[in-house]
Amino acid sequence: MDYFETDSNSSAPKRVPLSLRLPVQVVESVDRYASENRMSKTDAFLHFLRRGMDAERGELRLDQLVEIKEQLSEIKGMLLEKRGDRSEEAAFVREAVAQAASEFPAIERAYLFGSFARGTFGSDSDVDVRIEYDHGMSFNLHDVSQFGKRIEQATGREVDVVSADRIKKEGLAAAIERDKELVYEREAR
Repeated sequence: MDYFETDSNSSAPKRVPLSLRLPVQVVESVDRYASENRMSKTDAFLHFLRRGMDAERGELRLDQLVEIKEQLSEIKGMLLEKRGDRSEEAAFVREAVAQAASEFPAIERAYLFGSFARGTFGSDSDVDVRIEYDHGMSFNLHDVSQFGKRIEQATGREVDVVSADRIKKEGLAAAIERDKELVYEREAR
């Protein structure tokens, strides 16, 4: 629903006089925005009103989402370039996995598998991690999730964590065994 109908004789929206009592801070903020963007105060108020109404309806246009995704991909690419060459990036990921694993006493070993273990990763590759943990210690799905999030925060990449003792999918089990690279092992207690 478009809340801002246009006048049939022009492309400008119909306008109706309105009087409001607003907090001084709101008016000053809108005045500043209008001045910075070289627009009338009325247009500035309408801008914020539209944004608020769109947010209330939870609407983000598809073109806005596509633009945001493209900008994020571009930023991610620049960040990855700043980290250096591929061997430095792989070492950085290995260290991030090892650091995260060291923060969970139940994790005994952590392996990389997939594109990082094979050295075929790209800028959009995720980090695949296989962990083995001590079943005598507390370690649950929340811990698995937190472990993955720590790696995601450190690397800026999505992370898949496999924690099951027995992997039912034979193809995945074979890929892990073929590719796995030990990156963390807890010292004996």
